[in-house]
Amino acid sequence: MTLRSVDHPAAGKLGHRLGDGHAAVSQVDVPAPQAERFTDPQPAVREDQDQEVIRRGELGLVVTSVGTQLVIDDPFGHPRATTTVTILGGTALFLVGRALLRYLVYRRLFGTHLIGLIALACLLPPMLLLPPLVNAIATGAVLTGIVIADTIRVRRPAAISTPGPHRPSNT
Repeated sequence: MTLRSVDHPAAGKLGHRLGDGHAAVSQVDVPAPQAERFTDPQPAVREDQDQEVIRRGELGLVVTSVGTQLVIDDPFGHPRATTTVTILGGTALFLVGRALLRYLVYRRLFGTHLIGLIALACLLPPMLLLPPLVNAIATGAVLTGIVIADTIRVRRPAAISTPGPHRPSNT
């Protein structure tokens, strides 16, 4: 604890009065409390899982952007299996990465991503015969359906429980 002289009128109320009109205010240096640190029982495993999710999401975005560039370059071109697989596969990788991220954050899986993956798998055979622009539109429709379903799920009002039977008071 150290004492120092302060030349301020309010300091007299807080400190001890000295003979010369100054006040001595005690200053205490208290170390900051050490915050308790949460220790994960398996930090290396958790970090590896997080990195894997990030890599899958990034891979999905990269493949999707390559597919988008293929659509931009030749939207009405001849159907190619590589173009179709790139467009639908990039979106599927994105959905897998997003589903894993939601699982890490919320600790539960949402059915909309699984339904979207199944829809993309069902679209693959007919899309092999159609031009890239139609593939991109179908992929966009699947993603739009996922967004709409998630929005409906989030905005759904909570179930209101009905109160039990009314009991008349005896007073």
